[in-house]
Amino acid sequence: MQTKDPYLLLGIEEDVTDRQVTEAYHAALRQHPPEREPERFTLISEAYESIRTEEDRIRRRLFPQALPAAALPAYFDVPVEDHAPVAVKRKQWLKESYKDWARSRLS
Repeated sequence: MQTKDPYLLLGIEEDVTDRQVTEAYHAALRQHPPEREPERFTLISEAYESIRTEEDRIRRRLFPQALPAAALPAYFDVPVEDHAPVAVKRKQWLKESYKDWARSRLS
C-alpha cells in the first residue's frame, strides 16, 4: 500500500502537535526499519519532513500539492493575465499575490 498522504503514512490525524508527529514518525520507523524496508523508510521520511512543524502543516493546508501548477491561479482567485505589464514581471506579481492571499487567510 503506497500512499502520498503523510497523515495516512504516519497513522495520525490532521490536528496534531509537533510532538505527536515526531512520536508517530519514530513509531513508524520502529515498525518499518530502513535496513529491511528502504522504500517504505523513504516514504515515511518524506512524509515526516512534509508535516514536521506546525508551519509545514498550515502550508500544506493552504497550498494543496494535489493541484497542478496551472490550476493554482484559479484556486487562489488571482486574476492572471497572459502578459503582465512590462514594469512587473509575471512571476514576481504572482508571488506577491500568493503572499497577500496567504496572509489574509492566516489572519
